[in-house]
Amino acid sequence: MKNHRVWIGLIISLVFLGLLFWQIDLAQVLKHLKEAEYIYIAPGVMVYFCVCVLFRTLRWRLLLTPIKPISARRLLPVVLVGYMANNVLPMRIGEIVRSYYLGKRENVSTVATLATIAIEKVLDGVILIGLLILVSIFTPVTELVSNVATETNIHWAILVLGTTVPFVGIMALMWIVANRPKTIAWIPKLMLNCLPDKFRAVIKELINKSLVGLEALKDSKRLSAIILISFPVWAGEIGLYYLVGLSFDLQSILGGTMFMIVAMIVVACISNLATAIPASQGSIGPFELFAVASLVVLGVDAEIATAYSLVLHLTLLVPISIAGLISLWLGNDSIKNVINYKSPGSNMKKHPGKKEGSS
Repeated sequence: MKNHRVWIGLIISLVFLGLLFWQIDLAQVLKHLKEAEYIYIAPGVMVYFCVCVLFRTLRWRLLLTPIKPISARRLLPVVLVGYMANNVLPMRIGEIVRSYYLGKRENVSTVATLATIAIEKVLDGVILIGLLILVSIFTPVTELVSNVATETNIHWAILVLGTTVPFVGIMALMWIVANRPKTIAWIPKLMLNCLPDKFRAVIKELINKSLVGLEALKDSKRLSAIILISFPVWAGEIGLYYLVGLSFDLQSILGGTMFMIVAMIVVACISNLATAIPASQGSIGPFELFAVASLVVLGVDAEIATAYSLVLHLTLLVPISIAGLISLWLGNDSIKNVINYKSPGSNMKKHPGKKEGSS
């Protein structure tokens, strides 16, 4: 990875952490960290792996089946490695690592694989927006978003548009490309006509392989199953948020189990939507800032919210990163080998002197 990307990621993390820490009493944060009951962390991690990660793997299997049927057992290590890479590398490079690692293990197109990952990420955004709309029955989301915008010094319109329009717009575009390709066929044709002849074959190949990755959107039954599986994915993650929250007695602070569940959904939605844009390693900094802002608006003391968000994020990052490293070790591999992998059928040479493969 290029050093400038790492430095950009670190700077982004420091800026967001700085915005958070200058507003709070660090001594109080440390006090709450010492007083927390960490017995809920282990069950939370189990829920996260057994529900969230498992259903993510099953969902990805459905997305990949039109390209190549691959068992969930074979896909799980790839998912773990992708998570680990996202947590240690900036700019969401882990998604590229995941596509390369799958190509290396299963001999499938990395471009088509990236298209399935794009569907996955955009669908997650749409699901989170849907969950926010759902919890608006129990909490005034409009006021909440406005207050979060104030807490983070971001204009509410930028926050709302930046976290909704891209997901809904890209999802709609993907569906049109997969199901009504003739509607926008002029766009790739125009692009190809503007390119020099020597690039046209390569770009055309990339476009064709991307279309293969969108095949799952053509089958309404498969798409329905993919959407349904997305709900246990987020139920598992919100379950972790809830159990970590019990460590800080958020149930008492928020006024009971039902209110805490609603609060955890809000925190999960806002922190994940706000950190969806590629930035720092593991979204360290932005995640904490938006999680704390959400909890403060819901009535949680800023220092307790900060202590909670730090422990929550560590719980989200560390166990799965260790699992990803173990998966690489068991596969006798490394991130460097994965990134240097030669995608099958690529016309872009990475290893001079080697014979080109074919899809």
